[in-house]
Amino acid sequence: MPARLECVSEPQQGESFPLRPDRGNIIGREVKCDICIRHMTVSRAHCVIRKAGQDWVVEDLGSTNGTYVNGERVAESVLHGEDLLGVGKVQFRVVAYADDYRDTVPLDARENE
Repeated sequence: MPARLECVSEPQQGESFPLRPDRGNIIGREVKCDICIRHMTVSRAHCVIRKAGQDWVVEDLGSTNGTYVNGERVAESVLHGEDLLGVGKVQFRVVAYADDYRDTVPLDARENE
């Protein structure tokens, strides 16, 4: 199962967005973005998530309102399963699986260990 982002805030709360490992996944307000978020705090091309070796990495694309990982503003950061990704004021939970990371498994699998 591919890694994905789950939107945990308005305006698209509950939506899930699979991440493609073969290219960058651009998040922004423009319709042509891979993940289009309709919120005024999201820039037209806000950030990109790409696979870098075994890791998923988010990079801010010069957005006005910033990209955040677990509440900290970042220019670039490795993402881990269960991280909270903030794109402007829109929040996503990173859902990843053992195949997506070297050492990360889904939270529900960790509870069963």
